[in-house]
Amino acid sequence: MKQAKLALSAVMIVAVGLIGTNFVTGSEMTEQEKFYAYVDSSPVYGHITIIHSDPDGNILAYAQTDNVVTDEGKDCMAERLFGGSAGSACAATSTTDAFNTIGLFNGQTFAAGDTASGKAAALITASGLAITDGVATPTQNAAASTPTGAKADITKQFIAGTTQTVDGAGLYNVGADALFAGQTFGSVTLNNLDTLDVTWTITLG
Repeated sequence: MKQAKLALSAVMIVAVGLIGTNFVTGSEMTEQEKFYAYVDSSPVYGHITIIHSDPDGNILAYAQTDNVVTDEGKDCMAERLFGGSAGSACAATSTTDAFNTIGLFNGQTFAAGDTASGKAAALITASGLAITDGVATPTQNAAASTPTGAKADITKQFIAGTTQTVDGAGLYNVGADALFAGQTFGSVTLNNLDTLDVTWTITLG
């Protein structure tokens, strides 16, 4: 989790903006350093929580981890926010491209350069575990005195209809033509009627 690091970054950026110096060397910051400092303090980041339970509701496994936000996802987000085309895979017929669709994987890795089309063949399609829409719950930014960034939780409960091993998940837009983020986690083997609760939290700034 990176909230503490981000909070410290925000304090450092305000101080640097006021006195125009680099606290490490005491020298004046270059324009490139100022740009990197701004980017580090204003990210799009997220994490996922995974809970594997048996049919009686007993928790068998729990995992929480940061995720990898893809270039394709950020391109698509910019295109939908500001218009035009960023060369991403956003659906030309979509007017929203809400990123609330969750797909499951086994045996995959994730990197910023991943795309929806590149991962399509690896999506799990087993009964009850196929890619599907979750429920998104946005949360407004906190009061100005204690800003924490706007965020959204995307949740989905999968119910296995067969035995299947799962060790990764991806967050897609509607139509699954753009992959926003993905990550692996400790492998779990779902038996018939086991559940896998996935909560994906994306924070802006």
